[in-house]
Amino acid sequence: MPSLAHTSIGRARLRRRIVTIPGVFLVTALLLLLLVPVLVIGGLIDICYRRPLSTVRLILFTLWWLLVESFGLIAGFILWGYFRPGKRLANQRSIQAHTVVQRIWIKALVTAARLFLGLKIKVEGDSLENKVGPFIILARHGSQGDALLIAAMLGRLKIRPRVILKKELLQDPCFDVFGNRLRNYFVDRDTVDNFEEVASIGQLAAEMNPDEATLIFPEGTRFSLPKLKKSIASLQATAPSRVKSAKNLRSVLPIRSPGILAILKNAPEANLIFINHVGVSQFRSIKDIWRNTPLPTDLHFNITFLPRNEAPDSASQDELIKFIDSRWEEIDDWVVTNQQALS
Repeated sequence: MPSLAHTSIGRARLRRRIVTIPGVFLVTALLLLLLVPVLVIGGLIDICYRRPLSTVRLILFTLWWLLVESFGLIAGFILWGYFRPGKRLANQRSIQAHTVVQRIWIKALVTAARLFLGLKIKVEGDSLENKVGPFIILARHGSQGDALLIAAMLGRLKIRPRVILKKELLQDPCFDVFGNRLRNYFVDRDTVDNFEEVASIGQLAAEMNPDEATLIFPEGTRFSLPKLKKSIASLQATAPSRVKSAKNLRSVLPIRSPGILAILKNAPEANLIFINHVGVSQFRSIKDIWRNTPLPTDLHFNITFLPRNEAPDSASQDELIKFIDSRWEEIDDWVVTNQQALS
């Protein structure tokens, strides 16, 4: 018999999907039906505001996204029908099949961003070609699309990510379906039971294969000056030894250490990858994207690979956090330098 907690989660998932999945198909059908008049209205808006087809581009991107989302849901249903009998959804063949569909879905969305939004990606730093996994990836959280773009890069390298995501992304039905069938964890950032969240995050990194990586955004949220001040005030009460490093930060937030420590403890053999970027951090809403479409600057990534034996032992938690804090200061310096170059 399933536990009460499992039953409650299952009911919440069913209630959510009853709304979100039909909603995607309905909106897709409506937009296809009304595409011509919607594009005409969008074109008139662009003429009035003297925009370089920003509204038209966003409409076409939205349609592409809806079509890709519909494809993902149909593929997910077919895979469920094939693997669900015999309770085979969690076996290796199912995971491989879902991973292939997820990579197609992500690649299609990035392609749409290139075509319609003018996305251009520049990558510098260490090459991950021929690097031996598993990996732990610590990425700066600068925009809404971080996880997708990093997953696209990893997909080209045939690295399967296990991602820590915010639970709000479950409102996207493809994230919901594939995110729950593959190994990911959706964090409840408002929970009062932080211990259980940290334990679940750590467990996600356990027993990774050489072609897998656990991806975490250790800041927990996107940067702002009020959030930075709040984080420093929190550290003064909980970890005063980290305050000096946090006060050196200007463009990133201090890492939230419990989740990182849990991941490192459960994957002691995993090499470290730090991923940083600039170029879209100022885009926090649809209005911001509209004003900046086509995107005026490259999305500039910087990758640093670090063999695990060059980091302090996981048992030395204070030394390990001090080490990562110093790396985070380097990430901050890179962000400041490259943001100034873009302005």
